[in-house]
Amino acid sequence: MNAKTLEIATILFTKIQELDKDIIRIEKQAMLIANRDCDIKLSLQIKDLTPPKSKKEDILDSDGSLLSALEEINRAMMNSYFGLGSTQPDTKKPGNEIKEDLNITEALGILSILLRCKQKSRNELITELDKLGFSL
Repeated sequence: MNAKTLEIATILFTKIQELDKDIIRIEKQAMLIANRDCDIKLSLQIKDLTPPKSKKEDILDSDGSLLSALEEINRAMMNSYFGLGSTQPDTKKPGNEIKEDLNITEALGILSILLRCKQKSRNELITELDKLGFSL
């Protein structure tokens, strides 16, 4: 066993510990929901991390010829002035966030999906540890 293997095993073990904490937290929340009267709210924020792509119309004029640098600057300023410049969604806008009130069944269903995902990730990391010659 070399230092590199030990370093990888340490990283995997740390990730497993983090997943264990998440799994316990999800199980506690599920027990709370199942055994108590709860007000359950779901909030999901979505942020597009894709860099903006250059559009064909941004570099071509209406007749298909290339825009000159001056024309591009002028067009960008006009679009910016009239509020047409930004095509990237703002995460603060209501369309990029979901807020829902959930009933018990919906909440437990969502938690069960999260729990299964965390458990699957944990099992995959344990398999990687086993391949390295370590076991839990």
